[in-house]
Amino acid sequence: MLKGRTISSLMDGADAETKAAAFQAVEDVAEAIGAMMFGAKFFHADPHPGNVMLLDDGRAGLIDFGQCVEVSDDSLRMLCHIVMLLRTRNKFLISQAVAQNEDFSFNTDDTDLQLALLHFFFDTSPSGEGLV
Repeated sequence: MLKGRTISSLMDGADAETKAAAFQAVEDVAEAIGAMMFGAKFFHADPHPGNVMLLDDGRAGLIDFGQCVEVSDDSLRMLCHIVMLLRTRNKFLISQAVAQNEDFSFNTDDTDLQLALLHFFFDTSPSGEGLV
């Protein structure tokens, strides 16, 4: 059992020091998920603020492993490809890459919605600019 509080429970009324520690916990969990994905090829796929904790000793904690995913080498390559293509901001290139890969699918055929989801979840651009 982990002793601490979830990030979602910390944000309301937290002081600046607690918010900074919570932010660091989120960064630590994001790094851990990347290590899980590319190292173990198995990762926690539901890291929302209710599942990320700031432990009493200041470390990050991750709970609720009900949605874990095993990822193939092909899927990892596709994810890297998508992240790189998102930086081009070119809808055609991105949609073509997704359409050509059977491991990467959506529950919608709406290309604009697919691109918006990709942008939201995987775009690493510091500018936050949308797709063109």
